Amino acid sequence: MKRLQRRLCKTHSYYRAIGLGILMIALFSGCAGTKGTLSDGTLQGSLSVESTDVMSRKTASASAESGQKESDPADAGLENAEGKSAQGQAENALSESEEEAAGAGTEYRIVMVGDVLLHTPVEESCRKPDGSYDYDSLFTHTKDEISAADLALVNQEVIIGGSELGISGYPCFNADFSLCDTLVRTGFNVICHATNHAMDKGRAGLISCAQHWREQYLQVTVLGIHDTPDTATACGADPVIIDLPELRIAVLNYTYGTNGIALPKDMPYAVDLLNEGQVAEDLCRAEELADFTIAKNDAGEAEITDYGVRPLVSHVTAGLGGVTTYFLEDYSKELEAANEITLQDPDFSLEYCINLCDSVWGELWRKSMPLE
Repeated sequence: MKRLQRRLCKTHSYYRAIGLGILMIALFSGCAGTKGTLSDGTLQGSLSVESTDVMSRKTASASAESGQKESDPADAGLENAEGKSAQGQAENALSESEEEAAGAGTEYRIVMVGDVLLHTPVEESCRKPDGSYDYDSLFTHTKDEISAADLALVNQEVIIGGSELGISGYPCFNADFSLCDTLVRTGFNVICHATNHAMDKGRAGLISCAQHWREQYLQVTVLGIHDTPDTATACGADPVIIDLPELRIAVLNYTYGTNGIALPKDMPYAVDLLNEGQVAEDLCRAEELADFTIAKNDAGEAEITDYGVRPLVSHVTAGLGGVTTYFLEDYSKELEAANEITLQDPDFSLEYCINLCDSVWGELWRKSMPLE
């Protein structure tokens, strides 16, 4: 997934880095209390622990059958025998149904989006005349899908250190605190901050970002960065466990590095790095604590019953709120003609996007489009 995201971003210049992303949908069936591991931690999709009302259907069927017979004194003995047999069968069916119902869980929809990578033109499109920032336009056409999820995760590629540290794009990114407001309003409740840009504003940026999330949005789960050791698994903390009704999910977030910027000497825990030993230890502990662990694991134990992918296209026009994203299936030739990304990337076209998705996913993305 990460390789794919980098390929998409590099192909279509820096505007598209925020949005020619993917929305993947995957249904995982299992039971509450059953251990499983999702095979790709960057999937965006639905985790489904499907529930079926077997008990009520079987009970209704048994009742209907018993009500069809008319009373006949000559057959009283036979009816009694059959009645006892039917009762026994119904009781067995009820017992089996109770066991099935006890093992069944609820269906959960999990959405994962990334990367949110804000190059300077994207930042400028979100800057209001008074100098403040409003990033809501980035998710105007995708918010409904995201907010409908039971759990929505975003790979927040750039640090959110606030305007006091200077809003900046490539190569050392920094976003305004109002991006936090937008992400929460959009429906995200898990923020993955372990990226190669986590240290772009140094110690001050990382601490500012972590503190702002904690002080303003305590209900939001922030992964991958730490301003104190008590939340870092490298310092003995448990992996983050997210509790949904009937299901506990562990989510692990790491980065390969921080673009050559060293972690503070007194904060070696500041960013969760891809240390093989630490990751293995975290996975073992996560599987002890959770029903499902969302992490890259080629031997994932969850049964995938349905999955899909929905590509996103960045759309660029001049002015405030001029950068946004559309689902590819909603993108039209009229939008293509109005997309000013062609000023810097003349190869951009709707056909190109479709061909790229076909070459990467084949029919998968087409099958994943919502039914009319």
